[in-house]
Amino acid sequence: MSSKNTLLFTFKFFTSIEKIGQTTWNAFAKEHSPFCQYNFLHNLEATGCVGGQTGWHPQHVVIYQGAEPIGVLPLYKKTHSYGEYVFDFAWANTYREYGINYYPKLVSAIPYTPVTTAKLMTAGCYDKNALLTALCK
Repeated sequence: MSSKNTLLFTFKFFTSIEKIGQTTWNAFAKEHSPFCQYNFLHNLEATGCVGGQTGWHPQHVVIYQGAEPIGVLPLYKKTHSYGEYVFDFAWANTYREYGINYYPKLVSAIPYTPVTTAKLMTAGCYDKNALLTALCK
């Protein structure tokens, strides 16, 4: 686990959804897609569909304001583009031609699914754009 601080928020990265816990995760995911629920994401990890040599390495984020968790975001560090529904092989090849590393890359996606759904899940009326901007700083 590592963390990144901003003026108002703390972002903690976890290499397993199990380290976050079902209660915390589902407090934010309960109204979202079934593919964003703890059980689905946990089963991907528990069965080896992500992690190991799959190229999908969990880097899930819990967002805190003070000591209080206010949101979660499923993230994965990718070491290749297989299993995604965005084919960016041309970008990877271009980077390689110029001697620049394209991988690893960080993606907010649901592994192996074409699901288009909001993945930043928060409590209350937090400005999701402000949270994403703070995370990217």
